[in-house]
Amino acid sequence: MKRFLSFVLILVLCVFVCACGGSADSSGSSSSGLVSTSSNVSQVSTPDDTASVESYITVPDDFDYSKWMVMVNGKLYRGTSEDGPMGDSGCVEGRLIGTVKEGETPTKNGYSNFGITGSYTYDDDGRRMVFTPDGCWRWFEVVDEK
Repeated sequence: MKRFLSFVLILVLCVFVCACGGSADSSGSSSSGLVSTSSNVSQVSTPDDTASVESYITVPDDFDYSKWMVMVNGKLYRGTSEDGPMGDSGCVEGRLIGTVKEGETPTKNGYSNFGITGSYTYDDDGRRMVFTPDGCWRWFEVVDEK
């Protein structure tokens, strides 16, 4: 019952907090296909301990989220375009503590390759929800181990 109520709370918070998406303007795009927001644009509000970013980015509609990766508990996770609600601090499992260069694969636990540190959660089916540079909580799935 507690999980169900937490889930309902997260869904309600998602409606009020998560303002993901939007189209990207072709001006100001960088080599990675990301577009930075200007400092006078309103930003998604997040708890103080969520992430260390000054402004969020806007991603193009066709952005490949699988480029974003994190290493948690010895497993590599790849980003998906699926975003979700976050708001229950009881679901936070840990924090990303460092970053590697864009395009590199993280090899240390707690590292990402998208330039920010912040919190991540867990899910019963092995996925992680990670706070990303576009100001959203996005689902990450484990990379197939061959």
